[in-house]
Amino acid sequence: MQLPPFSKLAVALGMALVISHGATMAADAAVVSAQADEAITIAGPYTNAPARQVLAKVGDQAIMAIDLEQALASSPVSTQFMSMNEDDQARVRGDMLQRLITAELIYLEAVAEGFVDSDAYRTEMASFRTGLLAQAYLNKLRSEAAPPADVMADIKERFREDGDAQEAAKATYVAQRYPELKAARIAALRDQFGLKTYPERLSLDGDSAQVVAEGDGVEIRLGDLRGGLDAEVTSEPLALMQRRLEDGSETALLARAAIDVGINVDGGLERYGHDLASRLLLRAKQKAWVPDEAAMRAWFDANPSVGEIPTRWHVGQIVLKTREDAEKVSARIKAGESLFNLAGELSIDPYGREHNGDMGWFRAGQGLPEIEKVLDSMKDGEISSVLETQLGFHLLTVLERRPGSQKTYDDVHDRVEQAMIAEQLPDFLVGLEKKYGVSLDPGTPD
Repeated sequence: MQLPPFSKLAVALGMALVISHGATMAADAAVVSAQADEAITIAGPYTNAPARQVLAKVGDQAIMAIDLEQALASSPVSTQFMSMNEDDQARVRGDMLQRLITAELIYLEAVAEGFVDSDAYRTEMASFRTGLLAQAYLNKLRSEAAPPADVMADIKERFREDGDAQEAAKATYVAQRYPELKAARIAALRDQFGLKTYPERLSLDGDSAQVVAEGDGVEIRLGDLRGGLDAEVTSEPLALMQRRLEDGSETALLARAAIDVGINVDGGLERYGHDLASRLLLRAKQKAWVPDEAAMRAWFDANPSVGEIPTRWHVGQIVLKTREDAEKVSARIKAGESLFNLAGELSIDPYGREHNGDMGWFRAGQGLPEIEKVLDSMKDGEISSVLETQLGFHLLTVLERRPGSQKTYDDVHDRVEQAMIAEQLPDFLVGLEKKYGVSLDPGTPD
């Protein structure tokens, strides 16, 4: 079971969320930005909220405290979350709540547009269910490979005072016994369900409905093996199809056996179905927003800045409180003292003082325009005259620079696609909020 790649769309969705929740959007998107701020207020205090406390509603669908906690627990930020201060935790919770709202909006639209009734949805859900059943059966089989009572007693006797050693010995026993047990069980299941495979029917251009494996409650068709398969993917496509047939047959047998022993995995399907429908909708939108190469080239021609690589400078800096202080320090540098040593002693910029004036790399467009103008005009190693900004009085030097350049369309093909999607997504999301309605209100337990 494989899904089409959605990574570019995911990147663009992240970009669009930033855009749509930012202060640069017009009146409609300002509503979204306000909701993002409100999400921080709503979600922030609910660290210990009742599991079914309603934090937001999207249409008639409630997003509860338990949904937020589960999303946080499965996110990359979870490992740092408890070490954050309360304000940062509130911001993370608010951002996650807004993401849950966005995900629910997209899902509701996917349902409205019929994606949950599509052949692609049904096929993928059936494949995923088969995989869940097979894995559940393998988990059951692994438990059967556990050491019997007499072996376990021997392990405990040998490692009386060492619980870790007991667990390691138990794991070693399972690892040695499980492969043999699995092979024997699959062989037995082949006989039990009368599985027959027809590798001679494998082909790249045959009828997709052609049956290549069948048995009691098991059927695999040629089309099931050809997804994403072409000569560009592999130099041996038929060999890959053969491996898929073998793996698919094994998975189908295990799933069939799981059903026979009463294993039920329907509870694990809901979230996957939710995400799958949303991905199918977004893939359709991607095709509409980025129809073909001609559209992408036209967009690049109109927006060449997407291919600009800005100039970068490795900057040294000291910042003083007054012009008089800066002029005195400038004189000391001209007399031979080090800007970097002086920055470590005197700079009013905390980062600069901590790093002895080494500010790292800056790229054009990242800093204050007046500073960038000076950096661009300086030679490497030169010390600037005193420059006044709202931050203080600066003395600057460029340690090295990397000149900017312009990338070609081919160089930034993927970036163009992401940018075209990100350009469309904010209005799309705002439209969904208007269509389905979003309310951020703790309310009472649902």
